[in-house]
Amino acid sequence: KGKNLKEIVNIVLDFDSLLKRYNVTSSDRDKNIVSLRLAPKETGEITQVQLTLDVDKNFIRKIVLDFEGGNQSSFVFSTPNRQEKKDAFSLSSKVKILDPV
Repeated sequence: KGKNLKEIVNIVLDFDSLLKRYNVTSSDRDKNIVSLRLAPKETGEITQVQLTLDVDKNFIRKIVLDFEGGNQSSFVFSTPNRQEKKDAFSLSSKVKILDPV
């Protein structure tokens, strides 16, 4: 499970590293909220990752990890404190938000 925690930290801090290990399977946008579903490129414990991003405030609102066997872990983030850096999170130029897949 420690490896899974490391993946969550990577999701939050390094979006590009996430895209190296996962494929975007669907996307949706409702005003400033973007939802992404990702599937792992290699088989492992995690079967799917769901991300909810606030593109106006530049932060990840929610991460849901689906595991083999049907278990799920959810992480909800709110009121980010960014006194030092207002653009701490930004979508990679490799990510294109399209109409829902």
